[in-house]
Amino acid sequence: DEGEGPLCELDVPFVEVGLGGWDTHEDGFSRTDALGRELDTGMSALLDDLAASSRLQQTLVVCMGDFGRTPVINGREGRDHHPQCANVVLAGAGLRAAVVGETDADGRNIAERPIAIESVFRTLAQCLGIDADEVRMAPSGRPITTFEPADPIAEILA
Repeated sequence: DEGEGPLCELDVPFVEVGLGGWDTHEDGFSRTDALGRELDTGMSALLDDLAASSRLQQTLVVCMGDFGRTPVINGREGRDHHPQCANVVLAGAGLRAAVVGETDADGRNIAERPIAIESVFRTLAQCLGIDADEVRMAPSGRPITTFEPADPIAEILA
């Protein structure tokens, strides 16, 4: 049938794939192990497929959650919310491979090169060719700032 196939091959501009269950307040060791295996299998297959089809250079892959997890194991064998430190994986779109930023030895705080979420969004906008400074108008006539001011992550931009 016409119109069937992988979404990225049908020129769908944005595809979101969710993997829930990362709110590991309890039984964190076994849950994180299983989630990590599923994520690794799916993401590595995606990146391999995009590279083999020569689509990785023009495709931006983003893997992130809404915050990190504490470095301390709680009383239920899990980890709680830790917005002070989180990680983001970006691939493709001509980005340079790099690890940017570092936590202290116990993972509680950022030790080197803190990056605000606004910088992550600015980087995504630049990769996607979106004018991050454009002000859009709501139907009511109210101006909406697309992205908050910030510098993109220079270390990974080509």
